[in-house]
This record gives sequence, structure tokens and C-alpha cells, in this order.
Amino acid sequence: MTFNGRALPHLDQIDPNGIDLQGYLRPGKNIIQVHLSTLIGNAAYNGHQSYGLLGPITVRPYGQTDLRVHTAQ
Repeated sequence: MTFNGRALPHLDQIDPNGIDLQGYLRPGKNIIQVHLSTLIGNAAYNGHQSYGLLGPITVRPYGQTDLRVHTAQ
């Protein structure tokens, strides 16, 4: 998977949190490319087993902010 031409770290398929794109985003248009491989059985034996992204696929925006802690004086 690439984001704006930069390879992302491998996705942990068990982690429901996905990938943090901080440091990959840029203002304006961003491009995500996902490269999929077929199952070897489909390629070798002309099979028709389903493969690919199993949805739903969600891009969740979030914000980042600095917090200030005020202590009593």
C-alpha cells in the first residue's frame, strides 16, 4: 500500500485500528494505492475463488491538538 507515493508499513490484519497516516498526509489531494495479489490457486488452476479487499473499507479523519494542563497555584 502506498500513500502519496510512499510505502506504508505493513498492515496488521488483526489490529482494528488500521494505519496511522500522520506524516503521510499533505494539504489538498492525497492518493492511496492498494496493490492486491490473487490466490495462487486462481492463477495456477483458472480458479474463481474470491479475494481482495473485504469491506467495508473506511477512511476515518481525526484531528490532533496540543493540550495544556493548568495546575492550581
